[in-house]
Amino acid sequence: MTDLIVKVFPELAGQPFHIVLISLALLCGYQLLYAVASWRVYEKMGEKGWYSLIPLFNYYILFKRCYSVKAFWKFVVISLIALICDYGSMRFSLQENIELLVNIIYIICSIWLLYEQIIMLIRLSKAFDHGVLFGWGLYLFQIVFMLILAFGKSEYLENPEESKKWTVKL
Repeated sequence: MTDLIVKVFPELAGQPFHIVLISLALLCGYQLLYAVASWRVYEKMGEKGWYSLIPLFNYYILFKRCYSVKAFWKFVVISLIALICDYGSMRFSLQENIELLVNIIYIICSIWLLYEQIIMLIRLSKAFDHGVLFGWGLYLFQIVFMLILAFGKSEYLENPEESKKWTVKL
């Protein structure tokens, strides 16, 4: 059993077995709690809860309900560009100036993705009638604030893009 865990998580090699088990239990507990909270948030938005469990499709639904489909496709394309740049700079020996250009593109894409992620979480916050600070809380302490959205009294209002009567609440 220990050998299997070390093969999957090589950074745990040499750690006492009970530490490895506790770490894995905490990780699984965190993921399960986040899945339950996401399921509930998606149901509050009027979507099927299991949509939150499907990679990439969950982001599509979240962008559709809180931002825009166009922003989702930009997010996907920029993610692919960043992935290609990251893979290319690690796998291939490039000329020094081309490698520098690839790394700069990767950094720009990463910063843009971070910005879009924060904006999307702020819009999710606004869609549940919370303010910008709650959106930052979703970014910084995602599990705690998702649980608040999921099990609190928050109700999904509508997509902030479709309604121009949104105000900024701090």
